[in-house]
Amino acid sequence: MFDLSVRRVEVRGLLDAVQPPSLADLGRLTEVGMLGTVVAFALIASAESLFSAAAVDRLHRGRGPTTTVNSSRRVPGTPCAGRSGRCR
Repeated sequence: MFDLSVRRVEVRGLLDAVQPPSLADLGRLTEVGMLGTVVAFALIASAESLFSAAAVDRLHRGRGPTTTVNSSRRVPGTPCAGRSGRCR
């Protein structure tokens, strides 16, 4: 329609497209800039999961969340209740 020249990339196989890092590249992981980047990503991910959990708690109405202890007590009875037709 418009006859635009578009550059295309051809990948013949996954092994040809992916190049594993060399030992010199792995040595760069100990540089200050890289360590700072890793710490920043970790802090951002932690904050994101904390904010998500807080938002879900605010949206939840009704009975509070079940604890791990309550869930672990219910698990063995679940298949029996399902077989007997007493599922909620």
